[in-house]
Amino acid sequence: MDFFFEVFANLIFLLGVDLVVFLVENYEWIIGGAMAMAAASYGYKRYKLGKDKAPAFDLAALSEEQQALAAELFDKAVADYNAIEALRDTLKDEALGTQLATMQVTAYRLLKYLEENPMKVIPARRFVDYYQDRALTLTKQFCDLEKTGLETAQVTETKQKVRQTLMTFDEAYEAEFEKVLSDQLMDMEAELAVLRQNMKAEGIQDVEGEVISSETLSAMDAARAEANAGNLPEKRERPVNRAGRGKARLRKREDIERERAVAKSMRMPEAVRGEVIKQKVINAGLAAVLGTVGAHKFYQGKTFQGVMYAVFCWTALPTLISWVEAIRYAVMPMDDFYKQYFRD
Repeated sequence: MDFFFEVFANLIFLLGVDLVVFLVENYEWIIGGAMAMAAASYGYKRYKLGKDKAPAFDLAALSEEQQALAAELFDKAVADYNAIEALRDTLKDEALGTQLATMQVTAYRLLKYLEENPMKVIPARRFVDYYQDRALTLTKQFCDLEKTGLETAQVTETKQKVRQTLMTFDEAYEAEFEKVLSDQLMDMEAELAVLRQNMKAEGIQDVEGEVISSETLSAMDAARAEANAGNLPEKRERPVNRAGRGKARLRKREDIERERAVAKSMRMPEAVRGEVIKQKVINAGLAAVLGTVGAHKFYQGKTFQGVMYAVFCWTALPTLISWVEAIRYAVMPMDDFYKQYFRD
């Protein structure tokens, strides 16, 4: 056993010597690469939707005033989205961080939809100027309270109120997204109704040779909707007011702890599984191949940690750590990787 340990130790020593020689001989390239990755990381962190200026929208159907408003709204939406994303990295409250992650998934999809359908930007004004704006304000205030380190009764109660309010925002985000899609949904419903009427008039038959009635089609649609709903994260029950909207209220301590436990166990949405797998592979690959100079940390947006890896790369310690991290990324359960490292 001692023999194998000695061989292993000598091997590590020789690899370390070779690595130090290589790093000393190529330090200019390494420092330049680290600086380039830091700059790329800054740009990626600053704006993840692909642009950092007014989008080049095709808004010929709108007036000049409306075009300016659409561009301004989209810029604000992107800036607020990225600001919330930056604050989410600093949050210590795990339950609130998980809730913000859920909200950000919907916000990202909405912003990508608006980028591809610029005529819908102005109808999304309530989401931009009210819900996402309030989400950013409340998150900032919560982070400020966390930084104080105070745990007095009033501070704790205020943080609970902020947390409980934001716990309803995922539904508000989805509702606003649905409103943006309302015209498209109505057109699709009308087209489907006409199609079904034509099929019924022509006696279109199902696989058993029976004419599909409107009642059967409705039942089939309901079954599909129920089946699809089974693949989605279970909705939390919320108190509802007379207007039918979710109503936030302060709950008992036991309820809050229960909600925290539920938030911690929240599973990764199936809709982003492909992206999570992709990021797992990229993180593991960068850590294994370029971890010495902190490439995986730059990719994650952790610029300071990446710079520290690059600065101390000559010690061989970052190499060993990055290999361990590569293995960790590769074997980490999908849900855990989603919570800790996934970024839209």
